[in-house]
Amino acid sequence: MDQVGYVKLRLFALILLSDSRFPIPDSRFPIPDSRFPIPDSRFFTTSAKSHSIASQRISTINPSGS
Repeated sequence: MDQVGYVKLRLFALILLSDSRFPIPDSRFPIPDSRFPIPDSRFFTTSAKSHSIASQRISTINPSGS
């Protein structure tokens, strides 16, 4: 494989890994059996987004941070 093809393959893998639709299983938790549904990763991303929005609102109300 030439160098350009290798770089493109690495970029494609990086995009797949960074995409939240393809959650990477945490090594601390065992991979569940396929008979049990895996919890939706959208729940975790939305809770993280709402937390950042809330912290932005707090900083706009009280910019000094005290």
